[in-house]
Amino acid sequence: MNHNLYESLIDDPSFISWVHSDFEESDSKWSDFIDENPDDYETINKAIYTIRSLRGETFTFPQKQELLSKIEKSIGAEVISISTNQRFPIKKMLAYAASLTAILVFALYFIGKKEYISETGKQLLVTLPDQSKVTLNAHATLRFNTMTWGFKRSVELEGEGFFEVAKGEKFDVNTQNGKVQVLGTSFNVDSRQNHFHVFCYTGRVAVSDLKSKQKFTLSPYEGVQIENGTVTKLSEENKLRTEPFWKSGQEYFEEVALKNVVVDIQKYFEQKITVSPDIENIRLTGYVPTDNFETALQHITWPLELQYKKDKNQVYIYK
Repeated sequence: MNHNLYESLIDDPSFISWVHSDFEESDSKWSDFIDENPDDYETINKAIYTIRSLRGETFTFPQKQELLSKIEKSIGAEVISISTNQRFPIKKMLAYAASLTAILVFALYFIGKKEYISETGKQLLVTLPDQSKVTLNAHATLRFNTMTWGFKRSVELEGEGFFEVAKGEKFDVNTQNGKVQVLGTSFNVDSRQNHFHVFCYTGRVAVSDLKSKQKFTLSPYEGVQIENGTVTKLSEENKLRTEPFWKSGQEYFEEVALKNVVVDIQKYFEQKITVSPDIENIRLTGYVPTDNFETALQHITWPLELQYKKDKNQVYIYK
């Protein structure tokens, strides 16, 4: 089946109107379309069935029998004319029911898919179907499916996000680096390339690293960072913090290599930051504001006694 054509048809207002009008509105347009695309009869047929099923209509062929017959013949199905006093053969009815169920499930799954992307330098608040809250940090992506949420509370995350999970059944966060499982809690996840960082603020968090196959259970104010296979356990003595620093417009670094500081800061600004190779492993401890590019550069370079120069949309940090 041509999935791209199928998706475009079930989202095409003209095609939907044509189907709902019993193939009378824009008939010449869509009849010509069918004649010109004989290899896509099966896809067109499934699109028709999906649209009518979403409207709650029963599938019979009293109207426009010739048109639907042409489509069915193309996929090798037997065409049977139906009158008001003639019943659909049970085997054929069951076959159509099974086919329509599969099509409907596929269509509903496709319709239920949601994706949210935060822009460079901006945060984005997303409310999930169970009223859990996710604040995406800059340049992050969150995906989930509303149609499967009732039996599978699960999201996919690329980048960094702070989760405030409503009480309920198990809640999963899937990333390219690992999986986080929680129950009624708040926590931060940062997953990108070879960097996987999870920190728990309330409740308990189970972390599974896909590459090392290691598992960790985190209590409040505990975290784990896995970078290039190296595991670092984190803890926070300040029990007054209830969310990560980035939510208040700044980042905090403790003995972090300059090259990694730049990677974190880069997602907040459009300007490209490059670090001289001879200083990229110098370590920074301190706060860096993320709401002003010039101020951020000063907070990075001044404590390390470094300099920077700007050239159009690029910045070079050197000693």
